[in-house]
Amino acid sequence: MMENTATLYCTGRDIPYRELALEFDGEDHVWKQLSDDCEQKEQPNERILFLLSELLRRQPEISAPAKALLEKIDPAGTEGLTPNSFSHRIRKSVDALRRNGITVSFRKSNGDRLICLKRVDGVDDPAAGNIVTIDPENPPYFGV
Repeated sequence: MMENTATLYCTGRDIPYRELALEFDGEDHVWKQLSDDCEQKEQPNERILFLLSELLRRQPEISAPAKALLEKIDPAGTEGLTPNSFSHRIRKSVDALRRNGITVSFRKSNGDRLICLKRVDGVDDPAAGNIVTIDPENPPYFGV
């Protein structure tokens, strides 16, 4: 007998991480969505947020594999995280981390999967406060 449920893991540069629970309807021959973890009001993992904030307080930017990051934030292993579960929690918390001043990206370098973290305290250029945005629908007229 064939299993008729599956989980679709969605990752990408321009989308937040999400998981879709699906069920195959043998009658219609269509996959139907059972749940979407983005529909839930997801609270950021407060502990991960705290640990990463502390790490970035000492070092404002870091790129390392999940295992190396775990060794920096939890050298004794008291949090009970594996590199895979740690990476998964970070992926699920990208938006919450961004709202708390931490940008996250993922990339590969020499075969290693790196988690790139950066503390963002605000605008680096003080002149940026004087920037005026231009509405593309109503551009300004400069009297040329």
